[in-house]
Amino acid sequence: MRAAPEQHISAPDTVKVISPAAVALAISSANGTIIVKGESQFKVITTSSDGQVEDATRRVKWTFSAPAVAQITPAGLARGRTQRRSTIVAELPTPLETIQTANQLSVVATTNSLSGVYSYRYDARRTGQERFEALLKPQDVNSRTFGKLFTPPVDGYVCAPPLSVANVAVTGQGTHNVVCVTTENNTIFAIDADSGNVLFHTKLGPAVPKYQLVCPDMGPQIGITGTPEIDYATQTLYVAAKTFQHGRRFFTLHALDIASGQEKSGSPVLIAAPFPRTGTKDHDATAAFDPTPQLQRPGLVLTRGQLIVAFGSFCDQSNFHGWVFRYNAASLDMTSVFLTTPNGTHGGI
Repeated sequence: MRAAPEQHISAPDTVKVISPAAVALAISSANGTIIVKGESQFKVITTSSDGQVEDATRRVKWTFSAPAVAQITPAGLARGRTQRRSTIVAELPTPLETIQTANQLSVVATTNSLSGVYSYRYDARRTGQERFEALLKPQDVNSRTFGKLFTPPVDGYVCAPPLSVANVAVTGQGTHNVVCVTTENNTIFAIDADSGNVLFHTKLGPAVPKYQLVCPDMGPQIGITGTPEIDYATQTLYVAAKTFQHGRRFFTLHALDIASGQEKSGSPVLIAAPFPRTGTKDHDATAAFDPTPQLQRPGLVLTRGQLIVAFGSFCDQSNFHGWVFRYNAASLDMTSVFLTTPNGTHGGI
């Protein structure tokens, strides 16, 4: 038996080759919340089929789900018109298809007249965004009208960014816009934001002197390093301070009245806690918080009535850990503690 001969059948076909095209869009904005008549710059980034990333802000078509809320220029600059929320859509035709993406924009009636900077980088998410800034524009930042206003006297290094509160009824001195400055000498300064005058200052105990520091990287003393937190609703400034008393180092948590600098009821409290170890024979059954090798560098966080205080190492010396303490903001009772290295050392936050 002979096998049938193989037959090859072919047919013409057409392959269309197109240039790389955008396949995805992403919107970013300077502010997701603006005031009526305020502005926010939106930007659109495209990712092409060949992996290239480009700015397509001026190529997209902009629309709003609620046009009465805001208007937007072809360059992506949105202006608030009326108080409400709206979805902003960016659409881009491509050789393959029309692609689009969306983001939310909220327009609020006005900024809060009692606004300020209450936390490290403005908020609990540490975004670094002042979402209600309506007056400062790029053209305002120039040598004629923008620059240093004053240099108030303080008593030590300032490692924590200053915080501010508007319209504070300072005890015995009337109403002021206040800048709160903390120093490594464990002093809180309340400074008039308009004149630069010191309204009052509060000392939180002796700082750790230079000769007691385990390394010379910081100094000449260590006291308040992490950024405090302000709760405007209760007129309270929360701050952690490292002190040196009777030959020992301590960390204390303080709740101060922002109008006077006085300690509030139940303040201060000693920061201390044990934490159980598990699964190792190389350490004691319990780890105890030792202030000596620890530095309270992270900014404090206030969330849902709870105050978070975190620690890392001081110069990476000795048996340091990463500690996180949680306190009831109203009473300063400790509600929880977390240790990153329960069965070891050299942890941090």
